[in-house]
Amino acid sequence: MVSVRKDEVVSLNHFYYCLLIALKIRVRRYPGETKSARKKYIERWLRSAQKRKLFSSVIFPEVLWLLDEISKGQFNPERFEYTIERIYLLSLEMMTD
Repeated sequence: MVSVRKDEVVSLNHFYYCLLIALKIRVRRYPGETKSARKKYIERWLRSAQKRKLFSSVIFPEVLWLLDEISKGQFNPERFEYTIERIYLLSLEMMTD
């Protein structure tokens, strides 16, 4: 089993929480937004977070992974948001253990 430091889990949780909130605000603000527009928003958000170094360096691989996932085949915003929410909840669970 891979050992993860608590501060890394906290950083990951914070990152996924911020991304999840940004996605939920976007959906509420633009309910009829196209998949391609939502995809562009997510890509911009991730690149901006990376460029501006808004999160710890632990997040860098996550950003790369998410950008890679977005660029693959058919992008499904609902599935993407579900995945982000699951990761957030799992990291929250890890923080409380």
